Amino acid sequence: MITFLNKFATFLPMFNLSFLTNPKKRAWKRAQNQEFSWWRGIASNGYKDNKPEQFVSEFQKSWMIEQINYLDKPLEYWKDKTIVEFGPGPAGLVEYVEAKRKYGVEPLIEKYKSVFPHLKNSSVEYISSPAENCDSIPSNVADLSICFNVLDHTFAPEKVLKQLLRVTKPNGEVLFQLNVFGSEQEFKNKSGLHAELHPHSFTKDSVLALLAGSGLKVLKYRHSEGRNPEGEFFLIIHLVK
Repeated sequence: MITFLNKFATFLPMFNLSFLTNPKKRAWKRAQNQEFSWWRGIASNGYKDNKPEQFVSEFQKSWMIEQINYLDKPLEYWKDKTIVEFGPGPAGLVEYVEAKRKYGVEPLIEKYKSVFPHLKNSSVEYISSPAENCDSIPSNVADLSICFNVLDHTFAPEKVLKQLLRVTKPNGEVLFQLNVFGSEQEFKNKSGLHAELHPHSFTKDSVLALLAGSGLKVLKYRHSEGRNPEGEFFLIIHLVK
């Protein structure tokens, strides 16, 4: 295998082999493919009792607005602000909140645009990049940074948090959400499609410890009592830089 890669690199010197040689990035690439397949199914068939258009314009919008209300600010507050969202997918919070300027860092955005018509007229400035590599977004630009159900989908969670800190203004706010397990043993036992979609897993304590070392300050958090069908708890956190 090594000999093959060496020969391949000789013929294509500009080709980036990191996704072939780095296990974490290979797992992330597989997860991204599965993620797009999941969303493509929604674009074709809808979600639960919602047709595709209804899912985007009603169901998802209602759910997203409910989550940003955790910050205890009226939606009008963000109208003259800048918002950056990491990993919004095709229907993230950044699509539904009115703001002066909105960035979405989404590595699958070009694929999503091919199956979700609403993205063609979006007011969001999408950047086709993993969150770890979003250096094109200026530092200290975001009044609100969002990392919602994203960290377990990344290939380098610590780098994502560094970028989150970098793009957020001093005293800027961060809305963070993650589905977490009750113990390390629980996520070691995960399998199937859910495991493929999530290269990393966390507990509430491991997330809070990671955030404590990130340079962001936790203002409050809510950890659900019940679990989702995959056995995870819903954890939402309000932070400030």
